[in-house]
Amino acid sequence: MVTWTDADIMFALHTELRRRGIERPSHFDNWIDLKQFFKSHYKREPRGGLQKCVESCGLTFDGRAHSGLVDSYNTAKIAVQMIQQGFRFTRTTRGFAPDGEVWGSRKRPRAEDENFEGADARSQDWRS
Repeated sequence: MVTWTDADIMFALHTELRRRGIERPSHFDNWIDLKQFFKSHYKREPRGGLQKCVESCGLTFDGRAHSGLVDSYNTAKIAVQMIQQGFRFTRTTRGFAPDGEVWGSRKRPRAEDENFEGADARSQDWRS
C-alpha cells in the first residue's frame, strides 16, 4: 500500500471505519508514505502538495486535487516513475501494531485513544 502522507490511512480511513463500526482490514496495517521516500530519491523536499510534486517530476497531474481516486492515481505515477528510475521499495514506513499503537519514524496517537478523532486531533508538527 502506497500513500502520499499518512493522513488518509491514519486519520480519515480510521475515523470513517470507526464511525461505521467496521474493523480495519489487515491490509491497511502497514503502508509506504511515498512522501518520505520522495526526498531521498529526487534529492529535494516534496513542497507544494501532491500536484506540485507530480509536476516537478515532469509528469502531468490528472484530475481535481484532493479527490481520493485522483490523488491515488497521481501518487501511483510518482511511485511508478521512481521504480522505473531504479528505486526499490524494501520496507514500509508506518503501520498499526496489534495494540493499535502506530509505529514508524514519528510518534502518533493510538488509533483507539479516546481523543483520536482524525485530522482535527493532529498537532501542527504531524502535518507533512
